[in-house]
Amino acid sequence: MNGSMTEGLLLICAACVLKLVFHPKENRNRLLCRLLLAMGSLSVMLQEDGAFLMITQGLLGMIMVMVTAAALSGEMKARRRMQMLHKRNVLYRRREAAQQLMDERHEERAA
Repeated sequence: MNGSMTEGLLLICAACVLKLVFHPKENRNRLLCRLLLAMGSLSVMLQEDGAFLMITQGLLGMIMVMVTAAALSGEMKARRRMQMLHKRNVLYRRREAAQQLMDERHEERAA
């Protein structure tokens, strides 16, 4: 197995792992995963052994993996933040409704 094949398989594995770990929901992040998978597939299919090409391909692959991981991590943080805000909003509404119910009962007892 030559270096280009190895790099291609590593890119394909990285794309699969990132997809399984982060579960991207936004289209641009899904596209990044697909591009990473396409880069890996092309590396496997077009096996060139030129040193310059292999170095360039390896650097671009590493950059692509880092960019994709950063984008997916940001999306995951944003989703968690939205879940926390939603949960806080629901708790606030429940607390407000309970307080209103207690106030109504207190007014009924007073009357």
